[in-house]
Amino acid sequence: MEPENIELVPCSPEDIDTLADLARKTYYETFKVRNKPEEMDQYLDDAFDPETLLEEMDNPESLFYFLKVDGKTAGYLKLNTGNAQTELQDPELMEIQRIYIDPDFQDSGLGPLMITQAIRIAKNDNKKGIWLGVWEKNDKAMAFYEKYGFEKFGSHDFMMGDDKQLDYMMIKDLTKKSEE
Repeated sequence: MEPENIELVPCSPEDIDTLADLARKTYYETFKVRNKPEEMDQYLDDAFDPETLLEEMDNPESLFYFLKVDGKTAGYLKLNTGNAQTELQDPELMEIQRIYIDPDFQDSGLGPLMITQAIRIAKNDNKKGIWLGVWEKNDKAMAFYEKYGFEKFGSHDFMMGDDKQLDYMMIKDLTKKSEE
């Protein structure tokens, strides 16, 4: 059955419990296979605590959106500009810090919609590029981002609990003409 109504809606502080639950669920499902449970638990407790998420949401240079499908929350997106960016903090760039789809909605074509919307938001904000970090072991995600014109340009360390991991940094130049 095809979804009839798909929309990206801004999150508000009133949504914090839904956001925290969805963030924990999607992150856990994405990375549980290749990480130790104690490392995952530590990361989930630190990164997706409702108070932590409220502080992030309170930053005017961070944007949170829910992906709604027929009124149900199917995923979420977190974008950063300016000093909210986790690395580059270039005013001409936007960061996709988080882009996750609920496992119940996986493989329903929502990933392309979310990445396209993130790119549109960056273009509408007159950004010259959009970038993200992706775990070196997440080949499926890297292939997905490459399909949308993202290219590797560096790497950075990412802490999963006490486990130091490597993320590749990928960027899409928005000044070039493309189909998205």
